[in-house]
Amino acid sequence: MTMPFAQRLRMLLETGNANARESEDLVRQVENDQFIVRAKLSATSALIGIIITVAIYFEFQNNRYNAFANALFISLILLYTLLSTFCRTYQYMKFFSIESGRFKNIYNILIFLIGSDWIIYIDRLMSFADKLQSGLLFGVVIGLISTATTAGPILSSLLFVMPIITGTVVIIVLNYKFEVWPIVVCFLGYSFLAISSIFYVNRRLFERNIGSIRLAQTTETIRILLRDFEENASDWLWETDASGQIKQVSARFA
Repeated sequence: MTMPFAQRLRMLLETGNANARESEDLVRQVENDQFIVRAKLSATSALIGIIITVAIYFEFQNNRYNAFANALFISLILLYTLLSTFCRTYQYMKFFSIESGRFKNIYNILIFLIGSDWIIYIDRLMSFADKLQSGLLFGVVIGLISTATTAGPILSSLLFVMPIITGTVVIIVLNYKFEVWPIVVCFLGYSFLAISSIFYVNRRLFERNIGSIRLAQTTETIRILLRDFEENASDWLWETDASGQIKQVSARFA
């Protein structure tokens, strides 16, 4: 008996919707896993950020009485402390669970504020830095940009790195005009490489995680089917090793 066209079309649509929902759930699961990894890394990197911030503060100790620079220094310390504490304790608070989305929103706000605070702080220090100190600050900028390539998701990495890249170009142009255009070209080239790495690394990690999850799901499905076959089928099931020896048989065969 031939199935009516309308019924076949309905079955295809239902199958497509089920696959779409499954894909959305899979993407959401991978994104949540990425945020868990990023939270663990951020809990440690925030402490390193505090150490670097303090080291920069003491390097410019002759300008400790600059009120605006001091305010930026204190705000950076507070933001890093808040980020580290938040990333270490969020799993104990159901309100900030990864699945709820609240953790992602708060985390993205914190790292955007940290990136923006850093570039404003560096801009302020550049106004009274000598050549050696200017090189040190540019080194800090390169280090900050590099940290964004270590983990996903892409949005979180871009929210941290884009204020730093944009602000650094403005600092170079305003402070040095066009006398050091090779620095601008080199910096933009490195920034392009860093952003490309963010997209590439995150895409590859995303694909690998989805592949691992699908493989685990397939393996579990096969295991359930085999167990059901062993328990209910009238046939025998056995497995042999490379030498042809039987090493595992179904209960019915035994």
